[in-house]
Amino acid sequence: MRTGSWPREVRLFEAYLDWAESDNAAELRESGSSSDFANYLTNVVGKRLMQTFREAPAIWERYTTTYNVPDFKPLSMYGLTEGQDLLPFDEGGEYKDSQISERVGPTMTVATYGRLFSITRKALINDDLGLLRDPPGRLGRAAARTLNRSVVATLEGNGNAYDGTALFHSSHNNLVTDALSEAGLSAAALKMNQQTDDNGNPIMVSAEMLVIPGALEMPARRILNSVEVTIQGSGSTPAYGQGNANVVRGYVDYAVDRYLTDANDWYLFANPSDAPVISVGFLNGQREPQTMLKDPGMRLILGGNDPYSMEFDTIEYKVRHEWGTAIIDWRGAVKAAVA
Repeated sequence: MRTGSWPREVRLFEAYLDWAESDNAAELRESGSSSDFANYLTNVVGKRLMQTFREAPAIWERYTTTYNVPDFKPLSMYGLTEGQDLLPFDEGGEYKDSQISERVGPTMTVATYGRLFSITRKALINDDLGLLRDPPGRLGRAAARTLNRSVVATLEGNGNAYDGTALFHSSHNNLVTDALSEAGLSAAALKMNQQTDDNGNPIMVSAEMLVIPGALEMPARRILNSVEVTIQGSGSTPAYGQGNANVVRGYVDYAVDRYLTDANDWYLFANPSDAPVISVGFLNGQREPQTMLKDPGMRLILGGNDPYSMEFDTIEYKVRHEWGTAIIDWRGAVKAAVA
């Protein structure tokens, strides 16, 4: 039961209870000590940060694969070539051995990203409107934004694949120069359908995801939803005759990645589980940021703990997130590099 004997900070912090978990709220009601308050505040801040991190759009998840990385050492991305075709067996003969080779791709190195933030005692006491929920929310969105930008930087950076050639390259047969249109999408799809493995065999993957910058969202909607396509007749008069069906209608899903920096370039991806292109590795599989509270080690003279720092009367937090990216293969993606 809440009483007036609680510290004023705790009483004012009741504004947070509408978005706190009920079990944590119950724990807070049972004790009004300042140390319990700090633990409760940490729990609420962490949940708020996680909430906003999860709610932020994670477009990268739709065209990448993920790995669990055990440490900070460079991790080589290995793969195997496809098996060779079967050979006819003659009676009295013997089966021929096949060769499956290992291929070593670029390395992935996990890096640490983080930020500190603090809440002062005075600000907390004066927080009648519950405005202090904003800093963890903003940091959650910032963590999601930083991760998304990191993946986009790998995509647009066009680093080398395992064969030492840039991810998107004419020799990889995964580049077009068409602006986003029905014809351009058809050309990109054809490129992907023509991909072969290291032995020259068709790999049988199809496009599933169109990834575009914000400027191309409306053209993408038109292209993927229109029933018919205008066919130009003689002069400037359009002819709506036989054969003007939009064959790419509903062909793929699309995702708008607002962190793409070029307003004209667009990408076509296969299902990443079938033909992975970029991988994101998280240290020990920790996909979400970690939130930590600095223990000030403060004790009150008459007993109990003080959650604030000695010098500044602040409660200090740290947010840490650790990941790395790597290029896996080129066959599952086509880029439209539009001049």
